[in-house]
Amino acid sequence: MDLVQEMISHAGLLYKIAYEKVNNSLDAEDLVQETFLCTLKIIKSGTHIENIKAYLLKVLNSKYCDYVRAKNNNLLLNYNETHFVTSEDYAEQDTTDEELLKSNEAIAIRKELAYLSKIYREIMVQFYMQGKSVNEIKTVA
Repeated sequence: MDLVQEMISHAGLLYKIAYEKVNNSLDAEDLVQETFLCTLKIIKSGTHIENIKAYLLKVLNSKYCDYVRAKNNNLLLNYNETHFVTSEDYAEQDTTDEELLKSNEAIAIRKELAYLSKIYREIMVQFYMQGKSVNEIKTVA
């Protein structure tokens, strides 16, 4: 079987794995396309790939890591939902170590919340940061 045909035969598996990772069909398709593009470039350069399935899975995992890095860099919470105090906010003030620690904690929390899908992120913000009850959140959602 031709190497490209063998690659195509693994498209379903790659899509399934990508979808499990990103839980979004468009992003999963993009990851698979990026995987194929990268692999085709390697093949065109003359590199011999012995186990194409293993190679594709490795490239897919690498592309997923790139996706997460890009998502982490681009995701920001809307300041209308919640305003987190950052260390820059404290630069103008005389701060104590406790305030600075809270600031760094808020930054860490914001980064972790960015990994959640929008609906879960909104629920966490409303419950833990805005102090809304479960019933109040339930009626809004």
